[in-house]
Amino acid sequence: MMLKWDHIIHYVKNLESFDFPEQLLTIHDGGRHDALGTYNRLSYFDLSYIEFIDIFDRERVIQAAADDNERLSFAATLERTHDTEGFKRLCFRTDDIEAL
Repeated sequence: MMLKWDHIIHYVKNLESFDFPEQLLTIHDGGRHDALGTYNRLSYFDLSYIEFIDIFDRERVIQAAADDNERLSFAATLERTHDTEGFKRLCFRTDDIEAL
């Protein structure tokens, strides 16, 4: 079974004005997670990446975090960590999710 690093999720407040220090990483515009109230920017390393994420709608984050179907979502993580900036998740890819 293959297991490799896929991406890291890093919460940054005021992401729209964030640039990585000394521009050591190139950061690209990402997308919006409308149901969760978040949006992202991405920095790629071949197939892996850092997902920098921020909140655009606090009420949607609160609603998503309270929804049992979203209990493992990033919105719920933001609620549990009281919107503290930093790495929030380390994500992996595999070729056999059932075995894993």
